[in-house]
Amino acid sequence: MRSRITVTGTARSYHIGDSSVTERVANARYELYVSRVRFRLDGTVLRYATHADTIDGSLPVAARLDFVTRPGDTVTVFARSASHPFDLSTRQTTALGAAGTSTVDLESSALGTPAVGGARVALAFPVGDLVLAARGGIEVEPRPSGTLPVYWRGTTVRGGLALTSSSGDATITASIDATRSSGDSLGGRNLFPGGGSATFQMVTDFSVPNPFDPLEDEQWPIRALAFYARPFSNDRSDQPNLLIPQGNLFGAVGTMLLSAGDLTFAPSFTLLRETSASESVSGLIRNRIAGSAWTVQSGIDVTIPLGGAFELTPQAGYTFGSIGASFSQSVVTRRGRPVGQSTSFTDAIRGTWLSVQLSAAF
Repeated sequence: MRSRITVTGTARSYHIGDSSVTERVANARYELYVSRVRFRLDGTVLRYATHADTIDGSLPVAARLDFVTRPGDTVTVFARSASHPFDLSTRQTTALGAAGTSTVDLESSALGTPAVGGARVALAFPVGDLVLAARGGIEVEPRPSGTLPVYWRGTTVRGGLALTSSSGDATITASIDATRSSGDSLGGRNLFPGGGSATFQMVTDFSVPNPFDPLEDEQWPIRALAFYARPFSNDRSDQPNLLIPQGNLFGAVGTMLLSAGDLTFAPSFTLLRETSASESVSGLIRNRIAGSAWTVQSGIDVTIPLGGAFELTPQAGYTFGSIGASFSQSVVTRRGRPVGQSTSFTDAIRGTWLSVQLSAAF
């Protein structure tokens, strides 16, 4: 039997155009490993602040139990409480919308979510030198009452396939996953864009020799990841908690582990790009929004053993990028010719984050 307790404090600050967003987060996690069983419990409190409003709240308390039936096969059951606040006021929704894009990393995006329970299954099948994995699951969120905005998905079903190939010290995994949720508009107050998404992902793990001391035969592990997520049936993609409508998201992530004595350094690099479009028609008036955003994030973690069971990990990072959108409105005249007007904006994104993590294993 093994246990681990991890406490993390994080401070994030972003400037998006003329808006400033800050987030202060404290996370606590408990993990228990017993034979083939793993139990995890997470809790988070935070403060999110913009010029529009300040939100003091907590993310859902989440419990998860994994049971490994055999190597590669896992059954998972999980439950999560509602966030606090559960439903959002107009000012709170506007505040979250100040940084509402998938290219900006903020945990506050999980505010306004109801309780959920569900289960997942993952099965692995050797196919020659390859391993084929199939996974599926279901999540259920009770229909929320009230009149304020919430992020409600209803019943979500998910499934996916992954194929892994190992050769020497390198491992490559290609996967495709899809989700579909049933949540409706709740009379116009549901912040969930609707529908589902399909995600394609490629992960490569390999190692390179330490170029500064090749005689020690030390290897530096590297992970490279690329993904593309495409939403579908998201008819309500333009939401007040988003700066641009929900759209296609591309990402590339690279990390490396470097050791120097007892210290372990983990530099990372992330590129994210989101493109989106939303269109609505009211009578003869057609409204269209086209948005895009991108960010480049660089960071580094340093793991410091404190003797015995404790580890201290300070983290720091910097983000830069851009976000913009164009808005057009047109009216179809009696002669069938559209006439209208358009506006647009482009803002720079700049941000930093600092974090300190303390863990104890026993």
